Amino acid sequence: ITVAVHDPPSSGPHAGGSNTGWVEVIVSQSQPTIFMNVLNRGSMLVSARAVATVVPSKNCIYTLGSTGTDISQTGSGNLTVTNCAILDDSSDPTAALKRTGSGSISAKSIGIVGNYSQTGSGRISPNPTTGITAVLNPLSLTAPSYSSCSAAFSNSSGSSVTIPGPSTPGGIICYDGISNTESGTITFPAGTYVINGNFSNSGSAGLSGTGVTFYLPPGINSLSINGSGTINLSAPTTGTYSGILFYQDPRDTQTMSISGSSSGTFNGIFYAPAAELDLTGSGGATFDTDLVVGSLKI
Repeated sequence: ITVAVHDPPSSGPHAGGSNTGWVEVIVSQSQPTIFMNVLNRGSMLVSARAVATVVPSKNCIYTLGSTGTDISQTGSGNLTVTNCAILDDSSDPTAALKRTGSGSISAKSIGIVGNYSQTGSGRISPNPTTGITAVLNPLSLTAPSYSSCSAAFSNSSGSSVTIPGPSTPGGIICYDGISNTESGTITFPAGTYVINGNFSNSGSAGLSGTGVTFYLPPGINSLSINGSGTINLSAPTTGTYSGILFYQDPRDTQTMSISGSSSGTFNGIFYAPAAELDLTGSGGATFDTDLVVGSLKI
């Protein structure tokens, strides 16, 4: 048996000197023939070929859009996830990941199907691995069942209130939208909240809830959290949506937006596999999260 190892591969889409980290192995063996003996050919070479690369196993940011710019960072903000990996599914040949300005992107590793660009004084660390195979959506979630929705809930009084939660702790309740303005805080009892409309928070208003999941069904629904309020939201740790904080239906492409100068903690996964997630402003909130989104704009 003959074993040939080529780094980088000798043929195929990952051939060439720029594809270090991809390894090609060709195993071949001469095999005797039976019927081909009548043509005076007593043997022929049989071979198999495989190409592989290292893909990080501990990932915390997935952008699943297949074209265009999946990750865009401008300004002076930093994206730092040094203990896990960023995976970018865009095949864009120049700007699947695009960084501009003085901000930096740091991760344990960065893998991109296409290529990346950067300008300004910031940096990307480590250098991304390009030409990876697109990763699949790592989550398979079933949408919550609901039959009817309560009227939209609006808090503009400046007072803090507790929104009526599910009839059973950890259950499901639906609202035709939730709006919080002025300076009051809405507290959410534990459970799953279907927001069949817009979910917005602005001004110095705040949001609070432990063991909560917010589901946005397909339609004209959007998530917009901005202003200077304090946000303390954490996902459930058991049950169907354990770990899921925001769940936007895979058929929904409405942008999810978190902006302003809010503080507090977002604890849980942002799951919006077909939508853009915008993180903008000068906020001091802590994100203890994984991101599974169509694209990410910082």
